[in-house]
Amino acid sequence: MPHVKLVDQHFLIMSPKLHFILGQTGTGKTARATALARECGGALVNCDSRQVYRKLDIITGKTDNPNDIPMHMVNVIDPKEPYSAYAYATQANNIIANIIEQGVSAIVVGGSGPYARMLLYADRAALQTTKETTSLAASSSTSVSDMQKIVQNQAPHVWENMSESDRHNPRRLARALEKVNENSNQHTLIRPYSTNTIATRYKPSITILLHKDTATMAQRIERRVRQRIEDGAIAECEALLAQHYIPTHPGLMTIGYQSVFRFLEGTITHDELMCEWSAKERQYAKRQKTYLLKYFPQAHILFV
Repeated sequence: MPHVKLVDQHFLIMSPKLHFILGQTGTGKTARATALARECGGALVNCDSRQVYRKLDIITGKTDNPNDIPMHMVNVIDPKEPYSAYAYATQANNIIANIIEQGVSAIVVGGSGPYARMLLYADRAALQTTKETTSLAASSSTSVSDMQKIVQNQAPHVWENMSESDRHNPRRLARALEKVNENSNQHTLIRPYSTNTIATRYKPSITILLHKDTATMAQRIERRVRQRIEDGAIAECEALLAQHYIPTHPGLMTIGYQSVFRFLEGTITHDELMCEWSAKERQYAKRQKTYLLKYFPQAHILFV
């Protein structure tokens, strides 16, 4: 395990401009970030790859978000559409700059490590260049055949997974081009020592919340899953199906939704739904810990 620094709660109010509160699922990140926002009059910025999708509320935990403090970067895209760390960083970067320019602290909260890493260390100029390249390639002056060639040549796996109608749809091809740019520009975008990243411009405080032990983690996750089901997770998925969303849409290819859809199909029982969903959340929490400790070695660690 990398060297980590422990921190108490008082550290969280030290940075005047920008805070990152990251961590494993079920560690109370949102509650802690909300308390900090109320303490310092800050604004919240979501860093959860599931909460960016509209209509996905209960299973993603949006119901835990505060009613009195706006949460930026929530409900920004339809579940039918793909989304990426690059797209997130491009949008969130501008939002954070606007918040700080107004003299308000920005508090980024969530458990999606790749999103946080891209946001922190992506060179702003590189992000803009990638965005402009994507826009140019998908502009009205670019033919559908040219866009098809770019996707076919640079991301054949993306092309193979596109339906025949999507391959002739300029809007869908534009989305695919964004994915191509994200994949081909990872090394260009991530520049930890660039002077043009959020990390170097604002020198944020970064706190990672981790479960104190695996038994505590398992109990919290099971309780969380049970609460989501009681709050209407199954009804939420039924409503999505009624609106012609399907389990293979990008926003629904995630923990919780896939298990509930399997239950609705009759593949698993209610008890199996609980077990499967909880197990996948535990596996995800373990991956979160590994990723966060690897890519944020400068963070302060708080075991809860």
